[in-house]
Amino acid sequence: MLEKLYAHGFNWQLALFMLLFYFIMRVKYVGNLFKSINTLFHESGHAIAALITHGEIYHIKLNANTSGEALTSSKGWFAKILISISGYLFPLMVCFIIVGIDRYSSLKYSNYFILTLSLTASIMWIRNSFGYIWSLSYVALALIPILYHNNSVLKFWLMLNLSCIMVENITATVYLLKLSIKTPKQAGDAAALQQATYLPAVIWSSLFLMVSILGLIIILFMEHTLKFKIYSPLI
Repeated sequence: MLEKLYAHGFNWQLALFMLLFYFIMRVKYVGNLFKSINTLFHESGHAIAALITHGEIYHIKLNANTSGEALTSSKGWFAKILISISGYLFPLMVCFIIVGIDRYSSLKYSNYFILTLSLTASIMWIRNSFGYIWSLSYVALALIPILYHNNSVLKFWLMLNLSCIMVENITATVYLLKLSIKTPKQAGDAAALQQATYLPAVIWSSLFLMVSILGLIIILFMEHTLKFKIYSPLI
């Protein structure tokens, strides 16, 4: 599998974006605005999983410190597990859908996908002041490439989203793993999964981290199968 990925080449442009936004997201206050992109899709993942399993979605809260809350109810053991798992897996799914749409269709549809998700969350589920302000600002930014019909702006916007989601998702799973080792009962989704399955929280957090890293590797080694590059050298 790795040989096939290597044959596609390495997407150095996206890697540089990710490195850049890793440092930007370490900047106090400013970084939290970018980290909240991952929080939005993390909490939306819980909500969508509840919707799929016929549960209830009461609210989503996005906080200024990048924490979030999705208050849902589930029907049955499997539904509870699916809702708990989806928080860390859904942002990765969003990334693969973005690059998948780009591969088989047009970049603009990747942005329509992001816009639809974020607008739905803003209107239907988010119920706190910071969450409203941040999510509506995010929706406004997603409209800019559509209004200006600028392909370079659109590519920059999508690469920004991919970078923030992938980097923060890995960072969040590393933090979750630390919590699972030190204070497993406070390990969020991993603690909920431990209660539902009796598998230790550290196993669940380790699985989340491995899946996030694998997703990062796959996306970075997909350069020649994607049009997803701001600069393409003339041959």
